[in-house]
Amino acid sequence: MLKRIIIAAIACPIIYFIIMFENPYPLYVLITVAFTMGLNEMYNMFDNKSLGTFRYFGIAAVLAGYALIIYKNDPVYMFYALVILVITLLSTILITKNIERDMPRTINTIFPFAYVGALGSFAILLRQLPNGNYWIFSLMMFTWIYDGGAYFTGVAFGKHKLIPELSPKKTVEGFIGGILVNVAAAVILKYTIFPLFFPLFPLHHLIILAVLLAFTGQVGDIAESVVKRYTGVKNSSSLLSEMGGIMDKIDSTLFNAPILYLYIKIFIKQLT
Repeated sequence: MLKRIIIAAIACPIIYFIIMFENPYPLYVLITVAFTMGLNEMYNMFDNKSLGTFRYFGIAAVLAGYALIIYKNDPVYMFYALVILVITLLSTILITKNIERDMPRTINTIFPFAYVGALGSFAILLRQLPNGNYWIFSLMMFTWIYDGGAYFTGVAFGKHKLIPELSPKKTVEGFIGGILVNVAAAVILKYTIFPLFFPLFPLHHLIILAVLLAFTGQVGDIAESVVKRYTGVKNSSSLLSEMGGIMDKIDSTLFNAPILYLYIKIFIKQLT
């Protein structure tokens, strides 16, 4: 626990500075590096079970998709990257003629691309919205505060397992506690931290987002647990010591980023 606090105390101010920096490109670089590393960890997890992947094709497709989104400010380019990836992988099978080996490798390459690369691209799209740095900050705040609230509430009061078959450490008490902490953070966000950003922003939108992102973030966390159980690994990597790898830190963000982006586009018009 002490190591978690120390790492957070060092990392959070740095990440906050990058998020709020007027030039978005340092954040684009951070997002690209983080999600590409997470994608590579995902391919390592599949390789750990001897499933096989075309990892370099997948990584190249994600990097190309991110570069085009940054340049063109259009989410459709991630779909184009997926199309080229599928064509390339199936064409590779025509060359190797080893269907039994390479068809599973193709599937194992496309799934992590969609899971990590495509979902992660919405973090870039959020930054490209008007006041995008504040939206990115809101994304990270709602994701991390829920995670911290759920963790500490679960440690203190957790008795009933949430989904023991998939994630034995998660508790119902932690889930509820995390939601309550997130709602409190929404009120703080509106009235103390960024009153100029949300002068006419109805509080109910923030409360809805606090609850919604708590739920989807938890689902994202458990979704990665499903992949880890399937591939037979405890953590996505040992990069962050006992805290796991990059994927263990971005799993909730992967689900929350597209949900927040879609909510903004559909329900919040005065700030976009």
